[in-house]
Parts: sequence; C-alpha cells; structure tokens
Amino acid sequence: MADRNGVSYYSYDKIYSLLRIPIDEYLNARNALIDKDLIAFDGYFFQVLSLPEKPVNQPLRLLKSQQQMEKYDPATICNLIGQSLKGD
Repeated sequence: MADRNGVSYYSYDKIYSLLRIPIDEYLNARNALIDKDLIAFDGYFFQVLSLPEKPVNQPLRLLKSQQQMEKYDPATICNLIGQSLKGD
C-alpha cells in the first residue's frame, strides 16, 4: 500500500474500507500512529517512518470534564456529530 519511500497514495476512504472498520476506529488508529511518530500525514499522503530508538509512550490522559469528553472521547464526539446532523 506504499511506495519504496513508505508513501501511501490511498485515500482515507479506501484505507478504512479495505480494513472494513468504522471511520472512528480508523481515525483513532491513525491518530495514535501519528502521536507515536510511526507515520507522517500531511492531510493527503501518509508516510511510514523509521522506528524511534526508544518507544514513545504517551502518558495516560484521564477525561474528567464534559469539555474533555467532547474533545477527546470518540463516542461523545460521534454522538455530538449525529445530533448536529439531525438538527437537535
């Protein structure tokens, strides 16, 4: 799915349809790979990066407020989008 430099030209809809996963799972996985510096993404193309010398561990981020849930919780975000599309 990538050229010899690790650059993928597949669009996001092609990738997640090939993987047969919901869009929110795809986005969570993609963002986790970006956060760990395993892939680069410029909005159109992905590039697989070299593994870092030391693993990148993100500190556990506990969500405590409604504002944090609306920003970081995929289920809350999905619900908000669904409500906005219904016009509620």
